[in-house]
Amino acid sequence: MEILAVDAFGDYRIKVSGLVENPVELSLVEIRAMGKKSQITPHSRIQGWSGIAEWGGLPMAKLIKLVRPKPEARVAAFYSSGERDDGGR
Repeated sequence: MEILAVDAFGDYRIKVSGLVENPVELSLVEIRAMGKKSQITPHSRIQGWSGIAEWGGLPMAKLIKLVRPKPEARVAAFYSSGERDDGGR
């Protein structure tokens, strides 16, 4: 992630492929141009803590409309480029 941060994520791309009619690879600028939705969500954890956070980003419905999943598509899988808790990728 540090490498991407050097140029303010100018080289960042999200790739959507698989069982879609329109595979895409979008830059952060293109993603932001598609719009943003925000929501405030309460979180309660079994460990005993709770909190309220505001989340925002591209509405999934807009991305789905763009890529047009094929009828046989059943799930969407997301892969993080961030580090794991153990420092690995």
